[in-house]
Amino acid sequence: MELLKENCSGCAQINCMINLYCDEEWRELIDKHKSTLQFPKGTRFISEGQNIQGIYVVHSGKVKILKHLSKTTEHILRLAVDGDLVGHRGLCSETYPISAISLTDVTLAFIPNKVFIKILKTNNRLLFNMLQYYTDELRSSEEHMKKIVELPVKNKVAYALLMIAQAFGLTNDNSNTLAFALNRKEISNIAASTYETTIRMLKKLEQENIIELLPKNIRFLNMEKIIEYSKTNYDEH
Repeated sequence: MELLKENCSGCAQINCMINLYCDEEWRELIDKHKSTLQFPKGTRFISEGQNIQGIYVVHSGKVKILKHLSKTTEHILRLAVDGDLVGHRGLCSETYPISAISLTDVTLAFIPNKVFIKILKTNNRLLFNMLQYYTDELRSSEEHMKKIVELPVKNKVAYALLMIAQAFGLTNDNSNTLAFALNRKEISNIAASTYETTIRMLKKLEQENIIELLPKNIRFLNMEKIIEYSKTNYDEH
């Protein structure tokens, strides 16, 4: 871990909720207490059950948020990118309900819990937008769990691919490949399926000319079908 010093006033992260909705005088308070941290790829910087210390804002990089289903099984709940909050679900709890692992080298702003709660109590605009953030995330989480419970396995794998594409986007070269690809194990962790079953379903989607499996990426050949599979139980085979 590398510790940096960077003030909110000089931050270029325009998607950060602090920069968008926090008054300048309170950003100065945050600057006095926050830390800017750098972690290498693969770092678990939040562990499920760990005592709450504060929240993180992703300044740059990519993060997976997950929960343990068993001692050996993890389920990826969400993917976070620049400007996203991580660890906020434990804001009024004693322990973090999730774990967070960096998918790339990341730079994070860490704000102690007591400081962030104090700012929420006195900054109505930030509080309202934080409430909206929670509401949107709760709605998304409920929809996510509904898909994981109700969809057939192939549809869940299609949904996992859509979730990755929506979080990280596609490349700008018209190749319709993921701008950042997760490995097959991580895809299975989103779909709540076994690794072997996920591999079979990916091959089925390829046989249907919906995707093309590349050595370290996936190309979308029929995004409309991916979206259709992600929304319904429809399966023509």
